[in-house]
Amino acid sequence: MALLLTLSYVRLRTNVFRLSYDINSNMRIENDFLEKNRKLKVEVASLRAPSRIERVASQKLSLKLDGSSKSILLKDYDTKNK
Repeated sequence: MALLLTLSYVRLRTNVFRLSYDINSNMRIENDFLEKNRKLKVEVASLRAPSRIERVASQKLSLKLDGSSKSILLKDYDTKNK
């Protein structure tokens, strides 16, 4: 009976150590993902910056900013009412 209790105790302690290792490993993975997420949010913010969009439009797409305030409002085209 004592041998069975001892073996059960050893098995439980082994499981505790294994689970502890798994938890620590998963916490490291979570921290890595959180850091990547933070970096991606910073990158998204920099890509959405109006100054960057204007620079890309002028340098890479050869678009020019029109200084006039001419705007034309187009009505939505309704495809259902053809």
